[in-house]
Amino acid sequence: MQGLDWDLLRTFSVIAGEASLTRAGALLKVSAQTVSRRLAELEAFTGVRLIARSLEGYSLTPAGERLSRQLENMRLEAVRIESVIAEIRDKPVGTVRLSITEVLSGPWLMGTVAEFNRRYPDIMLEIRVDGWPASVRRREADIVLRLYGPGNENLVGRKVGRLGVGVFASKAYARAHGLPKTREEWEGHSSIGLVGEGPLMEWFDSVSRHSRRVLQCSSNTDLMAAARAGLGFAPLMCISGDADKSLVRVLPEKLRSSTEIWMLSHPDLVDAPQIRAVLDFIAEQAKTDQARLLG
Repeated sequence: MQGLDWDLLRTFSVIAGEASLTRAGALLKVSAQTVSRRLAELEAFTGVRLIARSLEGYSLTPAGERLSRQLENMRLEAVRIESVIAEIRDKPVGTVRLSITEVLSGPWLMGTVAEFNRRYPDIMLEIRVDGWPASVRRREADIVLRLYGPGNENLVGRKVGRLGVGVFASKAYARAHGLPKTREEWEGHSSIGLVGEGPLMEWFDSVSRHSRRVLQCSSNTDLMAAARAGLGFAPLMCISGDADKSLVRVLPEKLRSSTEIWMLSHPDLVDAPQIRAVLDFIAEQAKTDQARLLG
């Protein structure tokens, strides 16, 4: 590999993870044209195509897959090197990639980041909601916050809290149509759901079975916007619904559910000082905000 610009490998690693020159450029803080040029230089150096281009986007060729796997091993080694540097400097340093669902990120975690930055100025958090939950085993993230359970990746971690779910409607909808006091009174009311199956929708489908489903959304952001717009009742995380003054919760003492919040990492990473700092900080914040998260 004599004569190879190692920056080209870093660029390729980001392209492989993002499958987009534009997103890769944004992460690397360079233009998409620069990313494309670096990729061309690397392919010229190796003499093979590493990325296949099509109308659907970018994907790895077999050679690209092989190189990507080796680069993930290098990234893990880089984390270990950062850990050594942290021990030398006696403080955590480096980048930590956190995969988190949108229902926890904006409504909760973002409000704690300023305090995290104050405590750990040498750690750069990379918070990702796209593709949640990311695979820690495939090195798509260093830490993942999962709902419903720990998953099946054989990661290490623990349950850090519970996230409450309630049924919400806009105050305007409540004034126009009233609020049901029994499940039978749901007949004639409208409801909004999430696309796909899961514990949340199984619970809400049971609760709202007498209502008329008027809309299915693929994101919690759209689900909340639909509830604000007065389209009907929606299952929302209490941390979001309770904070929105335009919404009202239906039968708050009865209609509620909750799901576990698990925080997990790779066994090879969990003792790295920068990873441990993030794990401990989030666990601390979850404990402090336990009642707010549960709703």
